[in-house]
Amino acid sequence: MRAETALLFHCASSLFNPGPEVNIEETLSREVDWQEFLSLVTRHRAVFPVFRCLSRLSSGEVPAAVLEKLRGIQLRTLTFNLQAARELVEVGRALEETGRPVIAYKGPLLAVEAYGDLAGRQFTDLDILVHPEDVGRVRDSLAGLGYQLSGGLADFSSGLAVRFLRDVVFRNRRGRLPLEVQWRLAQRYHPVFSKIDEPWSRSRRTIFEGAELRTFCPEDTLLILCLHGLYHAWEHLQMVTDTAAAIKSLKPDWERTLDLARENRAERILFVGLLLANRMLSMELPEPVLARAFSDRRAVAAARDALRRFFYFEDGADKARRFFFREAGMFPGLGNQARYFIGRLLTPNEEDLAGRPVTRLRLMILPWLRLIRLFRKYFI
Repeated sequence: MRAETALLFHCASSLFNPGPEVNIEETLSREVDWQEFLSLVTRHRAVFPVFRCLSRLSSGEVPAAVLEKLRGIQLRTLTFNLQAARELVEVGRALEETGRPVIAYKGPLLAVEAYGDLAGRQFTDLDILVHPEDVGRVRDSLAGLGYQLSGGLADFSSGLAVRFLRDVVFRNRRGRLPLEVQWRLAQRYHPVFSKIDEPWSRSRRTIFEGAELRTFCPEDTLLILCLHGLYHAWEHLQMVTDTAAAIKSLKPDWERTLDLARENRAERILFVGLLLANRMLSMELPEPVLARAFSDRRAVAAARDALRRFFYFEDGADKARRFFFREAGMFPGLGNQARYFIGRLLTPNEEDLAGRPVTRLRLMILPWLRLIRLFRKYFI
């Protein structure tokens, strides 16, 4: 392992293990390409653990310019996250006041609850979950706060659009960060979290920035973070540290977590996240839980593949094709995998629905237009 990658992993592990200093000192004794290291840190959104770790060293092995660069990024992250936190509270309050319950998750809320620091994680948008039947009224309430629908959808609040999509993105006219409004946790064709009302019944209240917000229970939070990692092919180290930090700080009940994972057909998705946290960050897990994860050969292979991809970039059509098959392998049984394949190919997304109102006639044509578009995109 190159010195830059080893140093990144050791610094990230320091959030969860009290004694990685020996490994860090040993790595610093090697020749570190600091420009490459900074590039890795920013790519993997790992500024918080890296700066926290390296700024506490007394050996003087880290160049002052590197620490100053990390300090600057960390301060900008804090400024951004403070603004995001205020925006999340404003949106949550406004929607709750109109009788539209909201579940907030990830973003600045996870930074505080999992990392214990508002600057603990980097993100690019805010995520909220609403009930499907509230989507139209939520749109109207957000319009009153200065938000506009993004992505070119003509009428996402129609019953047909809500049926096929899982979320839409709003942008504030004042130029603030995007707001992703979701009404289901997984794509319609994903055989996970199909009972969309159940996470609501398990949700909890928490105090955030002086306001009361609704968020997911610790067990659902862990599953959702692993699902998020799957969606993005575990491309950032922060996705792994999010998983480990949620385990450490939220302390999910393991028996309940495993039961929910099984009920939601997400056991393998959970196992990949746990294996990555264990192998990359030396995150300690209960032995029975870890044994179950290691007993799933596909989960072990997927974790090994994700770890290997941390060392190089994937891009282009080849990446998309490989991801298609990797994701399908996360679902149990041929029936669920077939559902995923067919749904992924035929279910229209925001790009397919953009431009004109959604009608039944258009929906009859869209799957075929989508197949043509995907073929052109990935094979021509």
